[in-house]
Amino acid sequence: MISARVRGLALLVLAFAVGGVAGFSLGRSPRMAATPTNPMEPHLFVQRLGAELGLDTAQRDSIVAILTRRQAIVDSAWRQLRPSVRATIDSAQREIVNVLHPDQRPKYLELSRASHGAMGQR
Repeated sequence: MISARVRGLALLVLAFAVGGVAGFSLGRSPRMAATPTNPMEPHLFVQRLGAELGLDTAQRDSIVAILTRRQAIVDSAWRQLRPSVRATIDSAQREIVNVLHPDQRPKYLELSRASHGAMGQR
């Protein structure tokens, strides 16, 4: 049986994935296209926090260390959740394909692959 914590984390990851698909479907903003890096990458995140909160160097270094150390826990959780999240996303995409007209399906699959790279391939 999957714990409530793991189910909650899976739901959160699924919500982000569905949001990503919806966001791509609605059209990407030019500003998003110009930002090739992950804004949650520890150094970028701390840089933004530093600007907003006026962090000193010791605080910045401590926060980067905390985020870097905790990333291993996130990575471990993702390795456990990824197969079920992937299966759920695949199932949702198959359902979407079934709703589309035959002439719409290739374009949808193309958009999905462009949005998710290898993850969007069938």
